[in-house]
Amino acid sequence: NNIEFSNLGGEISYKLFARKNAYSSGFYAKATGELTNLSIKTKKDLTKEAGKIGGVSMTCSACGILTVETDPNKLIFIPSLTIGYQKKINKRLYTNIEIGAQYIKLAEVIWSTNIGQDYPPFIQEEIDKLISDINEIRNDIINIIPTAKITLSYKL
Repeated sequence: NNIEFSNLGGEISYKLFARKNAYSSGFYAKATGELTNLSIKTKKDLTKEAGKIGGVSMTCSACGILTVETDPNKLIFIPSLTIGYQKKINKRLYTNIEIGAQYIKLAEVIWSTNIGQDYPPFIQEEIDKLISDINEIRNDIINIIPTAKITLSYKL
């Protein structure tokens, strides 16, 4: 199925220059804190799914659309540390190259549907197991991620 990504947030960072001059070329260390609402979402039409109870195939024509997503009500804090080099191109234009790492812990995955009702056991159990498996994988993912960034900036 199609997967939708969205990210809305902001960050604040502090650079510490080796030469103590933010307006020249040189190396620096940077600490950043980002607060974001990272959303990963997919949808599936359950009316087209079939399940078996005993030897009988069944469908749930009234089950609606299943939405599986990271919890949309959770804000995520992402701290990062990088080292970089700033190259002064002219009086106001700079380029930066950074490498470092950031810590990301994704929000828990939840599910919902476009209708509010109880589901047949074969569908409810399948959804609950799938969500549990996804959250176990989310918990097992390494949370420290290496990063690299090249930026071009204009200082006012």
